[in-house]
Amino acid sequence: MKIHNIVYVSKYGYTKKYAEILANKLGVCAYSLKEAKKNIKKGEPIIFLSGLNNNRLNELKKVQKKYDITSILAVGMSFIRPTLPELVRIVNGFPEDFPLFYAQGGLDPNKISKLERFFLQVSLAPYNQITEPTEEDRMTVDMLGNAADYVSEDKLYEYYAYLLDDPSYLELIPKKETNPSLEEENEEQEKEEDALQ
Repeated sequence: MKIHNIVYVSKYGYTKKYAEILANKLGVCAYSLKEAKKNIKKGEPIIFLSGLNNNRLNELKKVQKKYDITSILAVGMSFIRPTLPELVRIVNGFPEDFPLFYAQGGLDPNKISKLERFFLQVSLAPYNQITEPTEEDRMTVDMLGNAADYVSEDKLYEYYAYLLDDPSYLELIPKKETNPSLEEENEEQEKEEDALQ
């Protein structure tokens, strides 16, 4: 069985939002790690949701000692990339076949430490040099420079498909819009490269 109560660790509230959405969908309870100590017995199977810090799941060791983690939803501020869940899996020492999923949360620069804010400013510097930013570049700058909340149920569809054994959820995942001018530019570049060969 894949559906269990949820234990979450949420530093800024984005992971908590996903825990609540997921608990409502699955008909289970969502507990913060502190609440779980009172409500879930040691060794019980759980679904674990956690924010990321340098691709590391917050409080993972504590949760592993106390509960049987059956699957994980990692929540971070990055946009999903095909390699991101695999990177999180490797950094946290999970085998390749362990069910680990990723959803983008958000960031509120007003809630982070001065040191974290400094690193954000350093991260923003390269984006300020881009003359023709993509939509993803603009969203990254917006998120890093302002409060941004990207929590959305559609980011859970892949996880729903796994938990509910229902692949129809995969069809609901919004298709990433492509930039037509960029596609045309790439096609022209390919034609030029073909002509040179």
